[in-house]
Amino acid sequence: YFLSQKLSWNLTNTFPHHTFYWKGIDQSKVLAHFPPGDTYESALKMKDIVKTVSNNKDKGRTHDQMLLFGHGDGGGGPTPDMLERLNRVSGIRGLPKIKRSTPNQFFSAIEKSGTMLCEWWGELYFELHRGTYTSHSKLKELNRRCEFLMREIEFLSAHDPNDTISRETIEEMWKIVLFNQFHDILPGSSIQKVFDDAMVDYKRFLELWRVQYDKYCVEGQDNCVINPYNWSRKEVVSIEEKSTLVSVPALYAGPPTIATTKDKCSVVELKDGIRISNNQIWADFTHRGELRSLVHKARECIASGTHANKYVIFDDIPLYWDAWDVMEYHREARQEFSPQSLQVLEEGPLRSQLLIIVPLGSHGDLKVFVSLEAESPFLAFKCQVDWKAAHKFLKVEFPLSISATDAVYEIQCGYVKRPTHTNTSWDTAKFEVSGHHWAHLSEPDFGVGLISKSKYGYSALHNQLTLSLLRSTKAPDQTADIGEHTIEYA
Repeated sequence: YFLSQKLSWNLTNTFPHHTFYWKGIDQSKVLAHFPPGDTYESALKMKDIVKTVSNNKDKGRTHDQMLLFGHGDGGGGPTPDMLERLNRVSGIRGLPKIKRSTPNQFFSAIEKSGTMLCEWWGELYFELHRGTYTSHSKLKELNRRCEFLMREIEFLSAHDPNDTISRETIEEMWKIVLFNQFHDILPGSSIQKVFDDAMVDYKRFLELWRVQYDKYCVEGQDNCVINPYNWSRKEVVSIEEKSTLVSVPALYAGPPTIATTKDKCSVVELKDGIRISNNQIWADFTHRGELRSLVHKARECIASGTHANKYVIFDDIPLYWDAWDVMEYHREARQEFSPQSLQVLEEGPLRSQLLIIVPLGSHGDLKVFVSLEAESPFLAFKCQVDWKAAHKFLKVEFPLSISATDAVYEIQCGYVKRPTHTNTSWDTAKFEVSGHHWAHLSEPDFGVGLISKSKYGYSALHNQLTLSLLRSTKAPDQTADIGEHTIEYA
């Protein structure tokens, strides 16, 4: 069962159902209910009771509705006055019939009587709190890192013949990760003390992980690589501060195998810029560092007449809750920042790397390390910034040579499509959306993806993919996101 009243807060569109079946991307479905009283902390006053019946959008399909009462959000639950009010209104002629119940009893009754309920396919998009995809960047980065490390440590535990990895420690690590995913921690919408405590938790997690990792590695082994995925990998890694190509089989942990390749990275000086390339892609930069061309399989990825990897700052002053929200009108106050200089740091053969400096005015300078590695089909960006802004929103834009009515975003266990246009109010409301690791624009025979290491906020309008990097909210934590950040995407 699924119960929520959040979508009653939608700023633009009114959701058309209160009781329905929610159908997922795998065609499975769950019985869902949105209490028509549009609250999770009713005081059981007459207006709430009447609204629960009059506001029901599924009359004729079901007659049972839920009214949630008591002081919510940790406020202490029902009071004696509320319970007395409930006793008095029960059974009064002319009022809706009321009885105390449990969630299981309520949904069981719906399943028996609601044979004509509608189905809603796909996403239930919440038209509010879009800023939580980006607020408190460091916390989200640590959460993502710990999720990956949990996969690795469980993989090592499953393949550990000596059972050296402590299962009690793994359970403790899981509790740290899951506890800090509770609201309002992971969304970035708590007070500063909460985030101070979370950082202590994550430090403890990383210490536990290191101990377990060291237990597994063979004593005296200088290097150990982990590939917990079910496909082999051939990638460039740093061994003793030297770029080295290694080959790692699927589901493997142990010393790497040094590999060879015919794929070579190079840096070429052009008349009006720099080109870095391998056998799969090439990227052209101006002498200042603007990415003007990205070619893969002889197809240009960047829209004609423009450049990509554009860093843009928007005014970010929401109507309601600072850390929670970003409003559609933030896009009207847009300031683009151009790169100032480009420097070649590495020229192959396994890795080519550039350093681009992008001054952000009073908000801090952005150092952008651009890398292309042998055997790699993507261009990697690593940004370092000392963020000093207030009520600003930093994003990076990629206008692409792709024509698509939908963009694709990774979600848990799959992906979801969202529109790139504003045909309807439902489409327009999705100006900022969430995604886990990547977003993608494609045509039938070609596509371009944007992969993020620790960012969750995206947007797609027409042919442009945008990744949200940093916010600078002032409530409830006035120190949110101020300081040094490292941001990686490709």
